[in-house]
Amino acid sequence: MAGYQWEDNRFEGVTTSSNSLVSNDRPTLNLGNDLTKSNSETINTYAFQSVFGRFNYSFNDKYLLEATVRVDESSRLAPGLRTKTFPSASVGWNLHREPWFNKTLPFISGFKLRASWGRLGNALGIGLYDYLSLLTRGSALVLGGSEARTSYFFENTVPSSELSWETIETSNGGVDIALIKIACKSVQIIT
Repeated sequence: MAGYQWEDNRFEGVTTSSNSLVSNDRPTLNLGNDLTKSNSETINTYAFQSVFGRFNYSFNDKYLLEATVRVDESSRLAPGLRTKTFPSASVGWNLHREPWFNKTLPFISGFKLRASWGRLGNALGIGLYDYLSLLTRGSALVLGGSEARTSYFFENTVPSSELSWETIETSNGGVDIALIKIACKSVQIIT
C-alpha cells in the first residue's frame, strides 16, 4: 500500500481603524484623525507533505512481517531540516501453527510472539517561522516631546536555524495466548 498527503494553508488578514471621524454620516477611514489611524496586515502560510508506504507479509499465517515507512516534509522547519524519514516494523510468529507445538501443548489453542519498533515525527508545536529572524514594528516611542509617535523595528523572538522534527521512538513486545478451545454449533430456528 502506498499513499500521499499534502496540506497547503494560507491566511491573509488586514485590520485598520480610525478615530474622531469628521462626520458620523459618512463612515469612511479617510475622514478620521490622521494621528490615530492604524493598520496592520497578517499573512501566514504553512505547507506539509508526506509520502508513505506499508508492506505486509504472512507465510502460512505462521510468520508475520509488517514494515512501514513515511517521509514527511514541513515548511515550519529550516531549509535542509524540513524532510525526515520515519520507519517502523513489526514481526510475529504464530507458534500454535507449528506441527510440533500442537503435539507438545495441545491445551493451548493460540500462542503468538510479537515485537515492534517505530519512529514518528511531529512539527506542529513549532511556530510557522521560528527559524527566521522576523522584525516587528512598534510605534509606542515618543521622541522630542511631540505627540507624534515614532515607528521602530525590533526582533521579537530569537530565531533557531537548528529546529528539527520532534521524533518519538517506541518499541514493544508481547505474547498472545489462548488457552481454551470452545466448539460452537450453529442452531437454526424455524418458525
